[in-house]
Amino acid sequence: MGLRPIRFLAAALLVLPLVAVPASAVELASPLPAVSVPVPTPSVSMPAVLGGSTSPLPSPIAGAGPAAGAAPTGHPGLRPGSAGANGSSVDSQPVAGTTPAAAADPLIPTLIGPLPSKVPVLPILLPLFAGLLLLLVSAVLAAYRRTQEARRFEALERTKSDFMKLASHELRTPLTVLRGYVSMIREGDIKPDTPAFNRALPIIDDHLSQVNTIVEQMLEAARLEEDSTRLETDRFDLAEVATEAVDSIRHRAGQGHPIVLKGPLRELHLVGDRGRVAAIVEQLLDNAVKYSPAGGEIECSLQTADGQALLTVRDHGLGIAPGDLERVFTRFGRLVTRDNSHIPGAGLGLYLARRHARLMGGDIEVDSRPQKGSAFTLRLPLATPPSPAAGAVEEVPVPL
Repeated sequence: MGLRPIRFLAAALLVLPLVAVPASAVELASPLPAVSVPVPTPSVSMPAVLGGSTSPLPSPIAGAGPAAGAAPTGHPGLRPGSAGANGSSVDSQPVAGTTPAAAADPLIPTLIGPLPSKVPVLPILLPLFAGLLLLLVSAVLAAYRRTQEARRFEALERTKSDFMKLASHELRTPLTVLRGYVSMIREGDIKPDTPAFNRALPIIDDHLSQVNTIVEQMLEAARLEEDSTRLETDRFDLAEVATEAVDSIRHRAGQGHPIVLKGPLRELHLVGDRGRVAAIVEQLLDNAVKYSPAGGEIECSLQTADGQALLTVRDHGLGIAPGDLERVFTRFGRLVTRDNSHIPGAGLGLYLARRHARLMGGDIEVDSRPQKGSAFTLRLPLATPPSPAAGAVEEVPVPL
């Protein structure tokens, strides 16, 4: 799961309140009842002023009638059952803003104001929703980072395990052979300037080359994983590089694997790392020799197509099953079968070859069938012709 789907989810959740609540307020099912606070009715005793008189007090409202006067207790107040200005009883008159039920209460309610029947929802819920959304996105991102770190850790553990297997298996054989020859030379079983010594030298040199190749491949694989590989930028001829690689492999291939170079041998100019391109071509030729144990011709052909230089190495060896064609380009992706288990290899050659080719703007493709051989094609972009020097003046003959 990448970060892009998470961002889309967050954007969708932010828009959701605007779609779900189109209005800024929601109509309530029924008006909220008025809130009243009961306050005791004050009673004022003024016997000294009125002198105990029970005569009606003048009404402050013209035409209100004798609604105010002495209460039955002898104190001034509103007479129960007195008629108001509109002719109704004072007891039945509601206070402004109250319901009839509240007005019927024996205590006079104090109104704090009616509540509206519409309550704004979006301004209240949106900050809460945004906070919950932020927590959700943060949790998802944290889980995503933990998952990525766990996967990377597992990949590093697998790499370490593969490295240990490689070191214990691929390096053990050549080092054991080298140790044996060194022991025989030290003990005098093989003396200099003898036929046995002359036969041992090529074997020692070959196994030293195997050890050096494996170590260099492992170091280069580590540099690629750390993105610390640096490529040189040179202008060179691919045909010249192919000729040198074929000459280098021929003496190791022997007579059982004749190597034929076909195609144009000039004017295939590239811009890239010449040393790494030479290593790629040698790797393809070396694989063709190793995985053709029964011998047979190996063809190295050159051609151009669509602005690219193509170098194809074809053999008639063991071949590769269709389902394993991409696996051979993976790190430590060597295919071990009953037919090739005796062939040495670290499973890094083709992996490094394709990675280097892609770093230079090219690629490596494979076409193979079991027991029918394989064809590996290296594609690299051709160099553009050099432009004339800036400011150069072309001489044009002027007719006399």
